[in-house]
Amino acid sequence: MQRKMVVTGVRIGGIAAVAALALLLAVRLQARASDAKLESEFVQKVGPLDPQAYTSPSVPDSENAAIWLRAAAAALNLTRADKDFIGDLGRVPADQWTAEQDAGVDRLAARSAPALVLAERAALLPRSSLMLSGRDAVDIKYQVSLADLMWLARVIDERGRLAARRGDWAGFRSGVTELARIASTTEPESPLICQLVGLATERMMFDVIRAGVESPALGGAAWQGLDAEIPSVELVAAWRRALGAMATGVRVGIVDPHNLFDRESTKVDLAVPSPEEYLRIVLTVESLAARPIGLDAALGDRLQKGKGVTSGRPVADFLAGSLVRYQSILSMRRMARVAIGLRAYAVAKGRYPDTLAAWPEAAGPDPFTGGAMRYEVRADGSAVLAVPGAEELFNRINELKTTVPYTWVVSAPGPAVPATHD
Repeated sequence: MQRKMVVTGVRIGGIAAVAALALLLAVRLQARASDAKLESEFVQKVGPLDPQAYTSPSVPDSENAAIWLRAAAAALNLTRADKDFIGDLGRVPADQWTAEQDAGVDRLAARSAPALVLAERAALLPRSSLMLSGRDAVDIKYQVSLADLMWLARVIDERGRLAARRGDWAGFRSGVTELARIASTTEPESPLICQLVGLATERMMFDVIRAGVESPALGGAAWQGLDAEIPSVELVAAWRRALGAMATGVRVGIVDPHNLFDRESTKVDLAVPSPEEYLRIVLTVESLAARPIGLDAALGDRLQKGKGVTSGRPVADFLAGSLVRYQSILSMRRMARVAIGLRAYAVAKGRYPDTLAAWPEAAGPDPFTGGAMRYEVRADGSAVLAVPGAEELFNRINELKTTVPYTWVVSAPGPAVPATHD
């Protein structure tokens, strides 16, 4: 009898063990199915989860501007005093520089001549690629001497703004085209850090353009075809690509989900419990790109509260906050194209048009605020171009205040210059 009870107990235990294993297997299969569904949705809405999908396009060395830009950045030899001078000057509009500061920019440009010559050569090439592949293409920490590239851009920026004020149209155009080349080189790359460097450089380019449109000293040669130099990188697609690249890095173990942004070097402490959770977070964020952030008051309030928080900030808020920089650049692009068109019109006609009907894109909603562009011809012959509320919105929800205002005063034109024909 006792033996029979033991056998029965063993059988019951065996059945229970089998049932437990079956349940565990079912849970695992369900989890795998859920993960597969999550990955499928991510691929459909954001991008592939394959490192090779984020490899840079291949460009022959003879056509690749990035090679010259790397050489230019390496050739730059700035002292600590130079960097302090650049930093101080970057906070002052060019029309408020003193004679001493002007002379300082001239000296800086002279000492940086080898680097500037290489940057000028890069601007002439039609294509550019950093040629990233494998780990580099999906690693958030990828650097490729980006700090040196940023210093090069700042030297070009200050030289270009001074040229605009002096009426040096060739120096002004060089500044715009060289900064545009740096931006159009870094913005299409997959690592988020590369794209952010591109956006910062493009913002410097707008600083130079604004100095030009506000300067009465620049004639028609400065504006002819200049709008074509403004980068045309699809920034919303680039932002999604950066999110996809980082998700791929997390998924394949290149990026640590518990230390997404390398807190030791960036001081930004963001983490997710698993790669799957990062995919879920991105899927909640990517749809924000479908409309201007300025139209989402709740999101704006949330981003304002989290601004400046470097530890414990929700990853979703950080990623949504990065979209601010992309949309604000799209807004600046539109304003710069219209401003350049207005200056070219005024040079030919001797006055500004009554409306912006000749620039249909000006009639649409702003990519950042969702509002309308404002245009006014003033009694002194100058004109005002603005995106109402953009500067306040940017400064309210972004970590750093904008260095380029969203109100531009386009200088009063001189007498009309008739078009010439060969």
